[in-house]
Amino acid sequence: MRKRIGIEEFLSWAYRDELPKAQPEGGLVGPESFRGCMGGVQRVEELGTLVDVPDNRYGVVANRWAADDPHPDAVLAAEAVEGLDRMVVDLPDDWNPLADMGDLGPLGAVAIRTGLRGLVTLDAAGRRTLRSQVTPRRLVFRHALMRDAPDWEGEAPTVALTRGANGKPLWFRRAVVEGEAGPYEIEVDGMDRKRRIPMPDAYQKPYLDPCPVDTIIGRGEYEIWRSALDLLHEDLAPHLAAFDLQPCSRPQRPWEAPAAPTRRVFHIGFQGPHRGRTELEARLARPIVQHQA
Repeated sequence: MRKRIGIEEFLSWAYRDELPKAQPEGGLVGPESFRGCMGGVQRVEELGTLVDVPDNRYGVVANRWAADDPHPDAVLAAEAVEGLDRMVVDLPDDWNPLADMGDLGPLGAVAIRTGLRGLVTLDAAGRRTLRSQVTPRRLVFRHALMRDAPDWEGEAPTVALTRGANGKPLWFRRAVVEGEAGPYEIEVDGMDRKRRIPMPDAYQKPYLDPCPVDTIIGRGEYEIWRSALDLLHEDLAPHLAAFDLQPCSRPQRPWEAPAAPTRRVFHIGFQGPHRGRTELEARLARPIVQHQA
């Protein structure tokens, strides 16, 4: 009888309990076992901590006292997670992870654009590519090891004004000065100190407090991770021998009201000629080759 298990618990079991049973290729110990000169740096980027022992082919630290090989279902999980690298994320132009925080106006739009720069890069054609640290594979791998989820919670910001040491709002204005390369603009004090009033062309600087950019990035990571879990469940569930795999019970966007429709804002699809799950199902259905420890 197969054991009933949720997708998150299953992935943590695979990466924490089973996949460490696979030994580093060739039995190497020390710097030689890292994958290239940047291997250690990549591990810090993935896990957020320094790891000074070699990992195995599944990217986890090997248990050198393991008496058997990884469970076949854990190997399937690792292969499926690796397959996430062949996926692309389609981000809607109107993506707004701060809708629950009220109307933040232009400052909210600027914050979202800033947060997006922490998630994606833009090429010359305007195509978005996820940064390496927030790809579906890396997010699933990291949070399976840590037994947690991306942190999406954040305090709703309010609009505040830049203030001086006396606690009063500051005023600014633009002025043109001459430089060696010609005239250029600088920002100067916008107060008429004699009359103690702002100059006609003076302006103030509003900002959001607290800054929501980290919350935006966290919610983007959560949506990518959550969508990847759905995809992994759909593809792994029919192929596992020992487990009755259950879908993730977390909401797609937990910051939205319960009445909000459940939808994948980040749509993950295969890159290349294959669509849907055909390629992954074919890969999962192939015989499992056990590697000797």
